[in-house]
Amino acid sequence: LGDRHRLSPISWRSWKLQRAARSSLAAEAQALSDTIDEIQACRLLLLELMYGPVQLRYAREHLDEFLQAVPATVVTDAKCIWDATRSESSDLGMSERRTGIELMAAKEEMAATGLELRWGHSESQLGDGLTKPSASARTLEFFRSGQVWRLVYDELMQSSRNRKKVGKGTLD
Repeated sequence: LGDRHRLSPISWRSWKLQRAARSSLAAEAQALSDTIDEIQACRLLLLELMYGPVQLRYAREHLDEFLQAVPATVVTDAKCIWDATRSESSDLGMSERRTGIELMAAKEEMAATGLELRWGHSESQLGDGLTKPSASARTLEFFRSGQVWRLVYDELMQSSRNRKKVGKGTLD
């Protein structure tokens, strides 16, 4: 975190949600759950590529331990998701119970498997360049730099707009 590193985006997609979402938080929670499922499948595949086939019977009993062997990070620009997963209450303090349950399950799975969740301001998100014309320069910069990027940690959790006002760059 903080330093520039080479990375390989394994997957990116834009898709219609499987269920109707009652709020933007519910939509972000669904997207997080889908992302976790995909990352966990990728981690298991990488584990098999590194160490050979995993015996299914053994894997069921030790899946969390196996997944911890392959570090992974989910990066979101949804501050509501970041805040909700930091809550200690049983329903994450939400009026939408389904969303609270979905986020609680995601939070527990991330903790059990060592999957890290990071928040990053919207302009540090590489995927935006694939759907938003205004962000395409950022994605091109990533590929031109040899796929080097930096996870930006901002202890003030400032939005991109507020970062610009104080003169901070995309990766500062």
